[in-house]
Parts: sequence; C-alpha cells; structure tokens
Amino acid sequence: MLTAVQLLAWGEGFHAECPNHACRRAGLCQASSIEPECAPLWPEALGRRLDDMLVGIALSAFRTEASRAAIHARLVQAFGPDPQAPSGKKRSRSAAGTPG
Repeated sequence: MLTAVQLLAWGEGFHAECPNHACRRAGLCQASSIEPECAPLWPEALGRRLDDMLVGIALSAFRTEASRAAIHARLVQAFGPDPQAPSGKKRSRSAAGTPG
C-alpha cells in the first residue's frame, strides 16, 4: 500500500513540494505511512485514485487466498489430509482420567 502512495506522489511530483526534507533531497516520496506528510498537497481526485488502488490490492489479496484455499481443498480431496496438519483437539491426561 505504501508503494501505491509513493508511486502516486512521485507521479505528481510531490517530492519537490513535500514538507519532508528527505523527500525533497532524494527526489522521491519517502512516505512511511498511508497518510504521508505531503497529504495536504493531494487533490481529492488523486485521493480517490489511491483509494481505488488500495481496494484493488485488497481484492487481489482476498482472491489469491480464496484460490489457494480452493487448490488446497482439491488436493486434500484427491490425496487425503495433510500429514503435517495438527490432528484433532488433544485432551490432557488429567482431564481424560477424571471421572465425572
């Protein structure tokens, strides 16, 4: 997400006007948070563009996880459970031996 902030800020040339001296010196946005020091320079349309990019990143991550889960489910169905996966809940010996 920070890369998206840096990319947009660099594309707009904010590093030249940024209150952060490191940005001006490096000629590149040094954003270390989603709300960079140059945020007041950002026009509303660019802020919406950043929001759209961040939603796209989140959707991509969710889709990747769903795809991995589906592949895992197919492999387990085809080849059986993962031998490395922890088995069911284990009971302690004291609880197992106590009547009641």
